[in-house]
Amino acid sequence: MKAHWARHFGTRWRISNHAVLRPKKSVVYTSIGTLLLSIFTVAPAGKASADTAGSGSCVQTFTKSGTGTVDVVESGGYCYVAFKNSGSVGSQTSFSWTRPTSVLSVDALVIGGGGGGGSRHGGGGGAGAFVESRNFIVSSASTVAVLVGAGGAGAPGAAGSSYVGSRGQSSSFKSGSNGLTAISGGAGVNGVAETDGGSGGGSGWNQAAGFVTTSPPQTQTSFAGATLSGITFGSAGISGAKEEDVSFDYWAGGGGGGAGGAGAYPTSNGNATVFYSNGTASTARGGNGGSGKISTILPSAVATSLSVGQVSGSSAYFSGGGGGGMGADGAAGGTGGLGGGANGTRVEATGNNGAANTGGGGGGSGFDDIGTSLNPEGGDGGSGVVVIRYALTGEILRFDATNPNSYTSGTTWNDLAAAKNATLVNGTAFNSRTKAFDFDGVNDYVDLPDLTHDLSNGFAVHAVAESSCCE
Repeated sequence: MKAHWARHFGTRWRISNHAVLRPKKSVVYTSIGTLLLSIFTVAPAGKASADTAGSGSCVQTFTKSGTGTVDVVESGGYCYVAFKNSGSVGSQTSFSWTRPTSVLSVDALVIGGGGGGGSRHGGGGGAGAFVESRNFIVSSASTVAVLVGAGGAGAPGAAGSSYVGSRGQSSSFKSGSNGLTAISGGAGVNGVAETDGGSGGGSGWNQAAGFVTTSPPQTQTSFAGATLSGITFGSAGISGAKEEDVSFDYWAGGGGGGAGGAGAYPTSNGNATVFYSNGTASTARGGNGGSGKISTILPSAVATSLSVGQVSGSSAYFSGGGGGGMGADGAAGGTGGLGGGANGTRVEATGNNGAANTGGGGGGSGFDDIGTSLNPEGGDGGSGVVVIRYALTGEILRFDATNPNSYTSGTTWNDLAAAKNATLVNGTAFNSRTKAFDFDGVNDYVDLPDLTHDLSNGFAVHAVAESSCCE
C-alpha cells in the first residue's frame, strides 16, 4: 500500500542545522513489515501570524493595509501572484510581501490606476502607466512593499460643478525608495486644460489634452538603485470637436491615451475631425481611447484565472484609454481602448467605468444642452494592479529514488534541488523492483545534509512511502 505522507512542522519541530531521517515501523504504519521510502522533500512554510494565499509550492505570505486581495495561480512552472485594490475610487492598498528564500528574481508588471472621465461630452480618462520588467532582482529584500492604486473618480454631476475628472493613485513594487512605480492616468476634462499622467486624459473642443508626465521624470530603478530604461509606457490624450448647428447637440470629447497608443479625435463619417458640419450628426462619434499594451509575462489563460487585464485573443492587455463623451444628437460616444478603457456615452448618460485590475481610463459622459441643465457624471477610472511571477524553485531538498539522477547505487542519495546529498546509514538497502529504500527499523536511517536556509517559520515535508506488509 503506497501513501503520500506530508507534514508541516512549526518552529518547535524545525530543522535548525542538521538532521537525520530515521524511519521506524511506527512512523507511518503500525503493521509489521518494512517501510519503503522513494521520495522525500523539504520546503519552507509560511509564517502563521501573517496572511497567506495560494497553495502547494505557491503559498504566499504577506500583510495588508487597506481593501484588497492577493490571488495566486500556478501554471507552466511559474507562480503568478496578483496584488489587487478593491477599495473605493482614489484609494491605495498597501501590501508587504515576504519573499520566499529561494526566489532571487521575478518578472513584474505594475499598472497605475486609470484617470476618471470628463463630463458634459468630456474627454476620456487617461490610462495608468504600464511598467513591466523581466528578471527583476529581488534577492536583497526579505520583504517588498507593494502599493496598488485605485482609479480616479469621474467628473462630478452636480449642478454648477466642474467637468473635470480626478486622477487615480499610483502603484509600485519597491524596497525602500528603489523599485518600480506606475503613476496614475490623467483625468478626462471639458472646459479646462488637462493635467498629465501615466497616459494623458482627453479633453473637449479647443482645449489642451493631457500628455505623458515627464516632470518629475518617471524613473524606474533596481532595488540596488540602478536606472532601468525602456520599461515604462504611456501616450497622450487628444482634444474634442464642436458642431456649428445651434439646433442640435453633438459636441464630442477626445479619447484618453493608452499605454499602446494615443487617444483619437472624434470622427465624422469615419474621419477624424475637430469640427462637425451641418447635417453630420448621424455619423458623429466621440474620440476612441488609445489602445493598451500586451503583457509579455502573462498568458491569457493565467490573466483570466487571476481576473486581471482585458483578454483579447491570446493576449492580455492593460492600460487602455477611455472613450470621449458625445452630445445627444450624435451617434455614440468613443470606444474605450483595449486594456480596460471604458466607452464614452451620449445623451444624458453617466460615463462608463474603466475595468478593475487593468488601469483603464473612465469614459466621458454624454449631454443634451437643448432645454436641460443636467450634467451626468464621468466614468471612474479602473483600478491598477501589480502582478509578479517567478519560476518554481522552492524546494530545499528533493530526494527521488525513482529518478536515476538521484540514486543509482552506493550510500549516496543525490539531492535534485540543490546538490546537498544525503547518506544512507547502517545498511539502508535499495529495492530495485520498487525503486525505493527498505527500512527495517533496526537503526538504519538517512543522514540528511546540513541546511543553511532560514527555517524559523517552519517547513513542510512530503514523503512517498510503501509498506511491504500490504503488497
